[in-house]
Amino acid sequence: MQRLAPLWALYPLVVLGAFAVGVRVEAGGRVALLPPALVSAGLLATFARSLGRGRTPIIAAIARRSHGGRLSPERAAYCRTVTRVWCAFFAANALVAAALAFEAPVRWWALYTGILSYVAVAALFAAEYLVRRHRFPSQSDLPG
Repeated sequence: MQRLAPLWALYPLVVLGAFAVGVRVEAGGRVALLPPALVSAGLLATFARSLGRGRTPIIAAIARRSHGGRLSPERAAYCRTVTRVWCAFFAANALVAAALAFEAPVRWWALYTGILSYVAVAALFAAEYLVRRHRFPSQSDLPG
């Protein structure tokens, strides 16, 4: 017997359906600029969900794969903190992208969602790498 997907797996379809309805209803067409904000909101939800009690934070899961399944308590705590930082980033990114979608000229939205948000992601990756390298010098090349 085939097992059904968990109910939370349907959330992307619900969001996509609501988005499609919004695009049809909204006269100005600005709703069509929301996908970058929705993607960040989805990533925020995924990362935040992994912080729940009894769950493994996403960054810790990535690190465990790199470390053969084991993390020291200090590295596990660090991974939880890094997951929280990514949550804050995705929340801010979603808010900025949504605000630009509705309140700014389209060229500003395009500049942010097409270039600047990716520069911000790269900067966060680089900053996290440098912090990790400083805190865990013996294994600085490994994630988490």
